[in-house]
Amino acid sequence: MRQNQFPSVETQILVSEVLDFKAEVVNCDVQSWMSRGVPDGNDWLRITRNLDKLKKISS
Repeated sequence: MRQNQFPSVETQILVSEVLDFKAEVVNCDVQSWMSRGVPDGNDWLRITRNLDKLKKISS
């Protein structure tokens, strides 16, 4: 039986920080496509569903 079957607490924290960073990057991308003003749920839904297509258009 291997002694280190479970990742260390430090590894779990690092993975959590990486996932948070990725979520922040995606959120910034989504917000860059939002129109000015307060977006509603439909705006968020429309943009998040089409984010990959919007990125292709802009590049």
